[in-house]
Amino acid sequence: LQEKLGYTVNVQDFIPSGTNTETTDCSSYFQNAIDTGKTVYVPRATYRIDETLYLKNSYDSLIGHESMPTLRMTGEKTIIAIRAPSTTGLNEYSRVENFYLVRTTSDGSTKTPNYRNQSDTVGNIDTLAAVTLQSKTTDGTSSTSTTNVIQSTRLSNIRVRNFAVGFYFSEVVGTTVHKCFSQVDDSASATTGDDGVTFDSNAWSIGYYCNATPISEGSISPLASIEFVECDDNRDGTPTTIKSASYYVFGPDVRDIFWQRCECVNPQYGWYIDAGATNTTAGYDWDIHIFRPVIDAYSINAIYLQNLNGIGGASIVGGYAAPKTGGNEAILIDDCNGVTVTGGFQIIGNVNDDAEDKEDGIRLQNSTRCSIIGNRITNSRYGISLEASTLCNIHGNIIDATVLADANNVTLQNAIRLFADGSGNNCSYNTITGNVISGASTGYNSESNVPYSIGILIAANQAETTVQGNKIDPAQVTTPYSNLGIRSYVDNTFNAPEKVTTTLSGTTFAVTSRWHEVDATGSAHNLATITGGVSGQLLLITGINNDLVFTPATTGGAANSIICPTTTLDTSEGDAVLLMFNGSQWQMISHGNN
Repeated sequence: LQEKLGYTVNVQDFIPSGTNTETTDCSSYFQNAIDTGKTVYVPRATYRIDETLYLKNSYDSLIGHESMPTLRMTGEKTIIAIRAPSTTGLNEYSRVENFYLVRTTSDGSTKTPNYRNQSDTVGNIDTLAAVTLQSKTTDGTSSTSTTNVIQSTRLSNIRVRNFAVGFYFSEVVGTTVHKCFSQVDDSASATTGDDGVTFDSNAWSIGYYCNATPISEGSISPLASIEFVECDDNRDGTPTTIKSASYYVFGPDVRDIFWQRCECVNPQYGWYIDAGATNTTAGYDWDIHIFRPVIDAYSINAIYLQNLNGIGGASIVGGYAAPKTGGNEAILIDDCNGVTVTGGFQIIGNVNDDAEDKEDGIRLQNSTRCSIIGNRITNSRYGISLEASTLCNIHGNIIDATVLADANNVTLQNAIRLFADGSGNNCSYNTITGNVISGASTGYNSESNVPYSIGILIAANQAETTVQGNKIDPAQVTTPYSNLGIRSYVDNTFNAPEKVTTTLSGTTFAVTSRWHEVDATGSAHNLATITGGVSGQLLLITGINNDLVFTPATTGGAANSIICPTTTLDTSEGDAVLLMFNGSQWQMISHGNN
């Protein structure tokens, strides 16, 4: 028994008798206890900590009483740092459990954190965190032994209050973060930190920061198998002039990170994961999973994924998201591939109605090979949007609206939409199957019935879309399908084109649909060119009011000209012409001379 008791020391045995731990700096007493190499037990009390406590050897453990003793930092330093050994080797199986870490003035008053951006030379983000795990020695240099020096570490039941960053991770392996909580005090109107430095507009307030920049390029992931379980974060009180994220990952090697049943409230971004513009190494970006997240009162995006475009995949499984007034897309996936959103993720967009074209439940932007499967999207202006995205699958989602208590219910526009980006890049080869689309019934916006304007919109020039087996409520969707792009395959048939009436005042027009009814005003008109065609596109032309004369061209002629004999479309006889674009010119396929 005596031998087993010898494995643990009580920090109080290192503190002189009669010491007021709340007002006396206890840093050296704690560090002396930690340096014994034994598990350090911390009884219930408040302890003033002016210097960082370092756990730099394997099996170093700092265990608080279940009541969560308070460690109070009065400066601008990390309270607990798990670091590399001062010599070569690993730091394995270190543990920190059951603490309340708070940053205040010497008299216990609230201090505004010194928020910084990532490149600020005044103060690096990793030095502003309450708890850091990184493969650096205590002097701050990178470990000279190997990458991923910190391994198999456990953080549990730690509450962090009023730090610019709650927890910071870099070059760690097999780490578990369990039931931790981060928050900030109310400094929403602040423009400077406690040090008097004005906040940069790119400064961040972050709950959990994962640095995905490896010490050694091409080595094991700098965040290999780090797992967050039942953690929580509250960004309420962050200055309005800076950015905030509850769970933040940045760097070119985003791999092997898992979140299970984590929650957050009042962030700009619930999850912000960006591999950065330098992400070019093959094999990066895989095995990223967010299970049953809860994101409440976000103001920009509940989940934002960018540049996850390596060979692997990321998943969002189940969960819930609801915005503040003016919030944008619940889930925004930008320049990614292999992302899946599934498992009944629930999105409530009832206060998201600022008409900025960003009120989407889920938006895929310049992304490929992504799947949106089996989710519930309620009261969003746009349910699911694909912008310049390819080879994506939208299947089995429920997109609808309902009356919610105390809700400013939004205008319903397009349940599903596909469209080009601002540079003219189009969607292609996407699949939309088995979705259920419905508007709202009695009581929504105090009206008897509020339908979606359009069920599925596939804008002009969006190509090769398969649309099958979707159930669109005719009583609560005004127009089930609109436009449907080019070469779309709809419910086992190539879709009938939507007719667009075009007034011709010159000799050319721009194609926006697969059927143009040309109104030759005043008198008969010549048609020489048609712009905006896509290779392989079929175009049906009919006319009204006056005859339309096609100006003949030969193969290899002017761009967008029409390869045909002299042809007159007699509108009084109901003539029709079918053209196909070969990539440079239109070819007349047939002329229905009636």
